[in-house]
Amino acid sequence: RKCDVEFCALDLAANSDLDGDGTVGVSDAVELLTYYANKAVNAPASFSHFDDQEAALQLADVNKDGNIDTADAVEILTYYARKAAGML
Repeated sequence: RKCDVEFCALDLAANSDLDGDGTVGVSDAVELLTYYANKAVNAPASFSHFDDQEAALQLADVNKDGNIDTADAVEILTYYARKAAGML
């Protein structure tokens, strides 16, 4: 489906429950940034609440650019902030 890039990312962020608590929020961005930081220093990195790490990586790549990085965390936080402000 064709869509505005910003709103496609928000749709994807809405499904990025990376900490397994059933909601998408700040803790999911923290989980993603912890993964990113560990990868950056070549330390073991995984999403602890997922048995299927490939599925977790798909969810974590919110902007679908092929990288798990700070831009994905920003998308999650943007989604969270807009939802908390009643803008979604």
